[in-house]
Amino acid sequence: MASRIPDRVKREIVDRTDMVAIVGEVVELRRAGSSIKGLCPFHDEKTPSFTINPANKVYYCHGCQAGGDVISFVREIHGQTYVEALEFLADRAGVSVPREEMSPAEQRRQKDERSQRGRLLALNVAAQSFFVAQLRTAAGAVGREYVRDRGLDPQTCETFGLGVAPDSFEALLGHLRRNGFQDADIEQVGLAKRSRSGSKLYDRFRNRLMFPVYQGRGDIVAFGGRQLGDDKDVAKYMNSPEADLTEVEARHNSALWKFYKKSNCVFGLVQARRGIRKHQYAVIVEGNLDVMMLHQAGLDCTVCPMGTALTEGQLREIKRFTDRVVLMFDGDTAGRRAALKSVPPILTAGLDGVRVELPAGEDPDSYVRKHGIEALQRLIDNAPALLESYIDAHVAEWDGSIAGKSKLLQQVGPVLATIPDPMARDMARDYLGTRVHGSDIEANRPALDRYIRQTKPAGRPAAAPRPRPADVLAAIPSLELELVRVCIWHPGLLSELVRKDMLRFVRHPGLSHVLAELAAKVDPDETVHRPTLSALVHGMDEGPIRSVLLALLVEQPHISEDNAAACLEQVLDQLEIAHLRASLALLIQRSQAGGDGPALEQWARQMVGLRRRIEVLKQPSGKRRNAVRGRDNEEVIHV
Repeated sequence: MASRIPDRVKREIVDRTDMVAIVGEVVELRRAGSSIKGLCPFHDEKTPSFTINPANKVYYCHGCQAGGDVISFVREIHGQTYVEALEFLADRAGVSVPREEMSPAEQRRQKDERSQRGRLLALNVAAQSFFVAQLRTAAGAVGREYVRDRGLDPQTCETFGLGVAPDSFEALLGHLRRNGFQDADIEQVGLAKRSRSGSKLYDRFRNRLMFPVYQGRGDIVAFGGRQLGDDKDVAKYMNSPEADLTEVEARHNSALWKFYKKSNCVFGLVQARRGIRKHQYAVIVEGNLDVMMLHQAGLDCTVCPMGTALTEGQLREIKRFTDRVVLMFDGDTAGRRAALKSVPPILTAGLDGVRVELPAGEDPDSYVRKHGIEALQRLIDNAPALLESYIDAHVAEWDGSIAGKSKLLQQVGPVLATIPDPMARDMARDYLGTRVHGSDIEANRPALDRYIRQTKPAGRPAAAPRPRPADVLAAIPSLELELVRVCIWHPGLLSELVRKDMLRFVRHPGLSHVLAELAAKVDPDETVHRPTLSALVHGMDEGPIRSVLLALLVEQPHISEDNAAACLEQVLDQLEIAHLRASLALLIQRSQAGGDGPALEQWARQMVGLRRRIEVLKQPSGKRRNAVRGRDNEEVIHV
């Protein structure tokens, strides 16, 4: 029989996992009072609303309502199944993962849930091993010579996983087939492509130096290949095509991630994370080999975008590790133009930094090989700020005419409009004024200010309206919200709630059912395991109730264990009073509408009983006598 991971092992894995460390690998976290906060990795934001409660092992974003436990975080970020995420965390925590036998029905369910992403990742790992092995064979001689000529040492090649695709149409394809991989997956991940007739598959990458593209925790999601031959009809560089998961798989893992999306990938970011934290900035260059050479020279915070231009998604990935960048593109005309185009999206993404302008004809690789890392570091230390260099470059192209000045303002104005801080925006405007003859621009300052205020920032996407945190909490009436708050902090009291049949007074749709489900899974005679409760909450269907529970789990408890029972009693009193008053109002309405004698007498007796019960509940609990909650009047009207 197949096996599954026991619940006790899952609990041990969560217990021994440092959730802050796991999240901190992809989100820059800061302590804010008793909370730990950062910019949410699941939506674009400028003010941190992503909160972690390390004690409860739970996260929640008050902006987009994403939330759950540490297992769900790993699943969402890396697109894994539950078992894959658990095994990853077990490996990190040093927990062995024994298995329990599964029934045939459970085996079938697990097979159905097997991750397509997991298959594609395993496929890429097998391809990577093949490419690396080829670099050591006779077929890899040209690749070894190229690497040697570029000055890359074996350690750098190993760090970045360099390999060679042999000059063959089916060497890789045959290797993957022999290792049990299916043609459909090989084609989907982009390692092979079909002939024009569609009848045959062949290797996409041939006679190329191969660069694996890593994402997340180090998953290989794609490859880049640099031509090793001299064929002018073949592209010098080739990348894997973007790959989607199937609709079912994307829904199972995450609606937020594709398997490989070029605009979300930054080459070298996995290798550069530690260096970025050390240097406190990221160096952005244009090419893979530039990244590798600068890492080898000691500037191990260097990355480059996948594709020809920096994207919002790539900048969001970089921003998880730093707010400061060094833009260092090639020193030719195309490189300078590409660097200037990159400045507006960098500023729009909330990043700052400098732009290094290399001498004509130089790229970061050639410069550091000729002049050394110390000379390159001096260029970085003396480089102008991004915005200043952007303004200077456009002013340098101004021909002095009125039409030229208008064009200049149209180019620079949208960038100034991206600056959120009014003082910084004024300083940038003043800098522009000094570069375009201060007295002349001063006369046009009101018009410039109006233009800046009315201009839509370059590259800034229209923000989708997001629910405010208050909207989610307001979905539950205040008394019922307080009831949930007490139970979520002290879940052992849930059984008391069920025993006294008080869930019938909870009027919010679905909330009573959810609390009953949680109560059934919490043993009142044992110490409640808070991370287990958060995992139960995370397993609920998406909706406002789940969001409220997660939002409360990231809060700090306001009620001590000693006072929890008394607080619950008070909340239950108020809930029952509210219910009784609603019943009383209904009876009054009926009696005022008229009726026959017996009915009026019955309603009158019921109203007396309701008023008596309300008065009893309003007394302090110590003064009550013979008050059995909700049962001393069997004629309560349910509304």
